[in-house]
Amino acid sequence: MAILPQIQAIKDGVACFISLQPFWAQRLETFGVAPVTLPRETLTSSALTKVITVAASTEIRERALTVATMMQNENGVDTAIKALRSFGLSPARLGRIDKDN
Repeated sequence: MAILPQIQAIKDGVACFISLQPFWAQRLETFGVAPVTLPRETLTSSALTKVITVAASTEIRERALTVATMMQNENGVDTAIKALRSFGLSPARLGRIDKDN
C-alpha cells in the first residue's frame, strides 16, 4: 500500500510543533483529507479503528492527492516572498541571499 498523501508531507521533511497539531488537524478535516479528530480524553480503540479506516479510504486518498496538486500549483515560496516584500521585508533582510536583487 502506498503512503497516505496526508503523511507524505511528514515523510518529505515538513514538521510542525505540537502546539500547531490541533490547528492542522482541523485544516485537514476542513479540506476533507482527514477524518474527524478524536479527543484524547474520550479515545477508544473502536473510535480509533473507525478514523484509521476513514483516513485510509480511497475517497480520502483521492481528495488528498487533489489538494496536494492544488498546493503544488500555488507556488507558496514566491507567494510568501511577495507577502514579505509587501511589508517592506526581503529575504536578504531575513538572513537569506536574494539572487534577484
